[in-house]
Amino acid sequence: MIFGPISADLVYYAHSRGIRAVFGTDLALASIGVEPDETDYVNSVVALQAAKYTDGCVATPTSGYRVPLPSNASIGHLSGVD
Repeated sequence: MIFGPISADLVYYAHSRGIRAVFGTDLALASIGVEPDETDYVNSVVALQAAKYTDGCVATPTSGYRVPLPSNASIGHLSGVD
């Protein structure tokens, strides 16, 4: 996962070794479900992905979003790899 500026050299290096290059982006939850904000956000991420030849992105929720976890949750449980 790429943190910071997306370098063409880094993406090329990853791809030359069969590694996918993904980047992180903030997900403003206040924009989700609100047109045109949601569409603008998605379009900007897709445009960045296409322009930098990356393989995807990982969106991290912002704006104080918290997901309550069940008390018996484990990493394996959450990832589906129990």
